[in-house]
Amino acid sequence: MKPPRKIKLGGHIWKLHFGEIPKKYEEYFGDQLENLFGCTNRENAEIWISTKYSPEIQKQTLLHEVMHAIAYVFVPQSFTAFDEKEIERLSSAFYALVEQYKPLIKWLIEE
Repeated sequence: MKPPRKIKLGGHIWKLHFGEIPKKYEEYFGDQLENLFGCTNRENAEIWISTKYSPEIQKQTLLHEVMHAIAYVFVPQSFTAFDEKEIERLSSAFYALVEQYKPLIKWLIEE
């Protein structure tokens, strides 16, 4: 199954990109860009996920970046309120929930 290309959060459309993270993000990440799993650009409402890692890592990274997007949209002061470690803990817990309780997720999305 192909990954989605956009998500909607509180009226905001976020574009999802899978592939090599663009060089324009070097100004933010410097020499870490080469080993970056993903990144979120709140100004352009874009999320980039590196495809040089396994599908499982890509999925977990997407959840991590979506957590950043959720924080930007629903908790505007979150740029300083949530640090990277907190986002990592939340996204890891959410990924574990999704992986371990697929019947729950299926029930939640049924109409």
